[in-house]
Amino acid sequence: MRRFLFLALSVIPLSAQDPNLYPPVRALIQKAESDSANIELLEDRSNPHTWAARLYARAGYLNDAERAFEWSEIRSGDPPYDLWRAWVIYGHQDRAEKYIESVRTPQDKATWLSSLADLLWRMGRPDEARQNLMSARELAVRLTTQRGKQLVASIDQGLSF
Repeated sequence: MRRFLFLALSVIPLSAQDPNLYPPVRALIQKAESDSANIELLEDRSNPHTWAARLYARAGYLNDAERAFEWSEIRSGDPPYDLWRAWVIYGHQDRAEKYIESVRTPQDKATWLSSLADLLWRMGRPDEARQNLMSARELAVRLTTQRGKQLVASIDQGLSF
């Protein structure tokens, strides 16, 4: 029993950390991030912290990505799409859904639901994708703008698959 308790307690801190999926990649991103610590913008006017955050997110290092995005110019409160997508891909779909719930405008909410559906479809989860598309459609049909009509057409096309 003691052995089991020790093992269970030792796993808890590990589960809170990002898995080290690509150690050489992470080391390279960390090096680039530290080397660019005092650089506000690159010659092309992009932010090196944003690039590091995007690379962390794509590699599955969500904690590092969130930290790096805090240092970037993106501080609107909305998660950047790279981070939002990484939440879904790397098993934190609840964070992505929580963000979608907080979206105020029906058009934006329908767009995010449609994006989630597309991602779920690509991940081989068509039933969940269809549910999100149907929810997005319910919101989009109420929109009277041209963008709303385009959104409905896009959603209908997705539902046809």
